[in-house]
Amino acid sequence: LMRSFVAKLKETIIMKYFLIVLLLLVSTASWCVYHKINEFSDADGMNSLSDMTVVDEKAYLTRNLTDVRGLQIVDVSDLDNPILLGSIGSYNELSSPTSVFVSNNIAYVTDWYDGLNLVDVSDPYHPVILCLDAGNSLTDVTVVGDLAFITDYYFGLSIYNVSNPQEMSYVGSFAISGNAMSVAVSGSYAYVAAGAGGL
Repeated sequence: LMRSFVAKLKETIIMKYFLIVLLLLVSTASWCVYHKINEFSDADGMNSLSDMTVVDEKAYLTRNLTDVRGLQIVDVSDLDNPILLGSIGSYNELSSPTSVFVSNNIAYVTDWYDGLNLVDVSDPYHPVILCLDAGNSLTDVTVVGDLAFITDYYFGLSIYNVSNPQEMSYVGSFAISGNAMSVAVSGSYAYVAAGAGGL
């Protein structure tokens, strides 16, 4: 009798566990159903979009290799009606941006030819370049505290102190094998995706 009771108890627990898992799967499946809400485009067709990030209902887009170049700021607070607020870039500055990271009203934009650009975006209608580093072949940037971690396609990882956005200072660099494409920082470690060189 005791064995029968224990067996039924186990069966009940298993069934309850199964139902919970099933409900979680259904919930997850429903949550993973996506649909397109809207799009933002222009006469260029956005075919030169190289990177983007969204901060405080503003999308920061990097564009290159066409007549539309540089950094664009788009208001996405109303997804049914995204609005271009401002932009900066030309054949002479931010001509081939590759990535963007935004923090504390500063956009950190890497550029293949024009290095790392620090752009004041506190007024999204009139972004202003505060300073730039004369490097090139930059592919990605992430900022943690006062440090910007930058990948150079040919030379690896570089670190700059950006506590003063009008005058960044070089901290150090680390050469890696392969071609540095992107970087992420967690704790005391920087993780660099390096193409054939791996992680």
